[in-house]
Amino acid sequence: MITLKELQIRPYQHEEDKEKLVKMYLSFDPSDRTLGLPPATRSDLESWLDFFAPGLSIVAECNGDIVGHVAGAPIGEEVHMISFVHKNYRNMGLGQRMISTVIKKCRKAGYDRIVVVTDERNTRAIHVFRKLGFQVVSAGFEYEMHLPLY
Repeated sequence: MITLKELQIRPYQHEEDKEKLVKMYLSFDPSDRTLGLPPATRSDLESWLDFFAPGLSIVAECNGDIVGHVAGAPIGEEVHMISFVHKNYRNMGLGQRMISTVIKKCRKAGYDRIVVVTDERNTRAIHVFRKLGFQVVSAGFEYEMHLPLY
């Protein structure tokens, strides 16, 4: 069994990591997707990752494979965040640790808040975001959650 200590969390290097990250996302089952994300095709995944490349992105790596990805896209004074962990690496605190790392980077960079949107059925993600201080600002089929950074 893999432990959190065996995973390396590090900045995402777009040119070096893109293919490994595409491979991780292509391995997702349809049930691993929420609100249509991550995209299901290689070309859509590559475009999506290109969008996040200049932002605040980190990955978790284990034995040369990327197994987690948290990315923030700065839009004005706020950051819109996505967070995905491969199903084989869930329930060990990895997502929480990765999201906490991006929160620190966003605070240090001076952003006002972080915004996440998830499906109402993604109770695991909602729990983690609430635990980290995010507040629900809109609930329905989608949950929009904000974390003030000031």
